[in-house]
Amino acid sequence: MSPKEQESQDSQDQKQDQDLDINQDHLGNDAVWTPEIQALGETVSRWIKMDLPGATVVGLQRCGKSWACNYLASTLSKLVGYPVTILIWMIPKVDQNSERYFYQDRLVESGCLATSHRDLAVLKERLFDHM
Repeated sequence: MSPKEQESQDSQDQKQDQDLDINQDHLGNDAVWTPEIQALGETVSRWIKMDLPGATVVGLQRCGKSWACNYLASTLSKLVGYPVTILIWMIPKVDQNSERYFYQDRLVESGCLATSHRDLAVLKERLFDHM
């Protein structure tokens, strides 16, 4: 191969490497830190330290609620300073707004196999025991 051909080949290889770099997603599918997520983390850690029983994250679609919750799930123990249990439930708007449906759906999301019973108190007890 002549020096001119080699130079041309090197130039093409370099351009291909640049194209691969541009098209590559360097962040992947991992949650990343943002100031808003940090503020949410500080707020939630304050709530935990104040012994509040739970929280709801609400917002517009596609604005990062799930990513923020997943990020918090992985970092909240460090923010609080001790181990914490975190449950992330997705509660869609549905036509069935019964209390029974709510508890059955939470049992399913929590991985419990026994989700049917005619007595609502039994479903509540199962959920709390399963958690």
